[in-house]
Amino acid sequence: MPRPATLWRGFFVLLGACLFALTIRGSELPGGLTLPPIGLIAAGPLVAIVSAFASPETKWSEVLIFGFGMTVFCAGLFKYALGLPIPLAPWLLGY
Repeated sequence: MPRPATLWRGFFVLLGACLFALTIRGSELPGGLTLPPIGLIAAGPLVAIVSAFASPETKWSEVLIFGFGMTVFCAGLFKYALGLPIPLAPWLLGY
């Protein structure tokens, strides 16, 4: 049986991935709740910050640097190098 701390760690990693999936393009949840699309620019750091709660040894300055660095890398790779239709910032650019 896994320790309770291990279960919480997995929960935060899974929660980060689910929030990314629900917020990058927006979602409609049961009960009429609608999540607006926030794009990769905001969803990228969000997943890093939420997933960082899985470790008690988190240094928040490193998490923020990593989150923003990975967001820039992913935007360059997926949007520009591979040409995938990933919304970067629909709230800012209006698409």
